[in-house]
Order: sequence, then C-alpha cells, then structure tokens
Amino acid sequence: MGPAPRGLGRGGAGAGAGGDGRDRRDGGGGGRVEGGGRVSLVALAIGGLGVALLVVSALGLFRLPDALARQHAATKSSTLALGLVLLGVALQANDGAVWIRVGLLLGFLVFTLPVASHLLARAAARQAYRPEELREAERVDPSETP
Repeated sequence: MGPAPRGLGRGGAGAGAGGDGRDRRDGGGGGRVEGGGRVSLVALAIGGLGVALLVVSALGLFRLPDALARQHAATKSSTLALGLVLLGVALQANDGAVWIRVGLLLGFLVFTLPVASHLLARAAARQAYRPEELREAERVDPSETP
C-alpha cells in the first residue's frame, strides 16, 4: 500500500491537513462555535419565520378593506418580520460587529416604522378620510328623518 493521499493524514477522509480529525473545509472555523449546525438551523428557522410573516403581511395588503387597515397590518407585521430576519442574520453570522449593526437597525426600525405609520394615519384623518363602513353608518335615509 502506498502513502495516503495528500491532506487525508491519519484521520482518514474528511480530516484536516494535520490529521487530527477536524474538518477545515470552511476555512478554519471563521469564529464559529461548537454546534454551529444547530445555530444555523435556528437562524434559518427564525429568518424563515420572518419571511413567512412578510408574505402574510403582503397578502393582507390585498385582502384588507381600507387604507388604514392595510397600513396598520403592514406596519405592525413588517416591524416584527424584519426583526426576525435580522435576528436570523445575526445568529448566522455569530460576530460581535454584526450583532451591533443588527441592534442599531432594529432600534431604527422599531422607532421609525410606527412613527411613519402614525403620521400617515394622521394625514389621512386630516384629509377627512373615512373608511366605507363609516360612510355607510353616517348616511341618513331622507325618509327616516322626523
């Protein structure tokens, strides 16, 4: 039997160049912790939940009856959904700098999305926007007046 192929060492297939049984295909670890596969699955699940919530929010934009209801649904769910997606990104990256950036982005989103939604609703109220249901309730039938 000849010498072992280069890079396989004593650990057999999949062992690193040192033959110590550690797999170095990912470039030496890159700061990942032990059990990184589970963290990746959790990050994927959280990010996937955020994407699913964004899809439901987009469907709500088409299904809800008036502009204020659509705006409410889109703002509330997108804040949570984007937070979940960013949390999944931070878990996957497992880097302090990424966690700081994600924290800053989440803070920005949590403060700006509801404020923007509130300002749009106030502008609609000032323009005397009324959903169709309120218009119907306010209509008075001339035959019913005393």
